Amino acid sequence: MKTEHWGIPVNSESPITGVLSRNRFYEEYYDNRAIDLGFEEHCMDCPNEEHDHCYEYGDGPILIGFVFSKTLKKYVEDPEAAFSAIINGDTVQFTRSRWAVRSELCSPCFPGQAENAGDFLAYCPPFEDMRDEAVFKNREIVEIK
Repeated sequence: MKTEHWGIPVNSESPITGVLSRNRFYEEYYDNRAIDLGFEEHCMDCPNEEHDHCYEYGDGPILIGFVFSKTLKKYVEDPEAAFSAIINGDTVQFTRSRWAVRSELCSPCFPGQAENAGDFLAYCPPFEDMRDEAVFKNREIVEIK
């Protein structure tokens, strides 16, 4: 099924960004590979060499499964990573993954994105990375080739 979701064209058979509550995902598994954009910005302005007392991890958006492109001069999704996600506040947005699950389209806050059970394929983490397994209860996780 093709439709438009708050101005963004979506197709139920083509995976779109999947949205999860941050407390349902084991982000701790990825701490050593996460990029805290808030910390990077803090370091540009802070005169301190150590930042344990002047910065709290997780204050800024956090990227998982991204790499810095010297050509584009920005972070891009890492095609070698199992998935790419953006953590911002209480929300995790899976922008690319090897897995997807049928979900419903989100509120206008997340145009062209999906969460919960529904008809649209949305990127998701592997099942073992879920803190709350009930999120995917009775929902088939599809491996993306």
